[in-house]
Amino acid sequence: LNQRRSEVRAAIETQEKLTDGLSRAIDDAQTLAELEDIYRPFRPKRRTRATIAREKGLEPLADEILAQKPHAKAPEELAVAFIDPEKGVESYDILPASLYRFKDSLCLLYGKRARLSS
Repeated sequence: LNQRRSEVRAAIETQEKLTDGLSRAIDDAQTLAELEDIYRPFRPKRRTRATIAREKGLEPLADEILAQKPHAKAPEELAVAFIDPEKGVESYDILPASLYRFKDSLCLLYGKRARLSS
């Protein structure tokens, strides 16, 4: 527990977010679970394909595709409007990969429904 306490303190300190109150809470933690609960908001977030899709500005594309009515534009046609070199979506050629990221984003955003994740 003391070793993990030191690791947590160092990790939060590296982020320059360690306060006196947080340091006391780390010291007062009685269990590893308590300590991990304190650290959770400061834990580095995993960068998933869905996160990358959001960073590339594809979340509105997900919303558009989900709102589609029958006989609307194909996702590939909608995706063309999301070409943005500043965000790494430079041409239509890379949109299929972005659409896969978008699919991951859909799964994350809308509860990983089986029909969306297949």
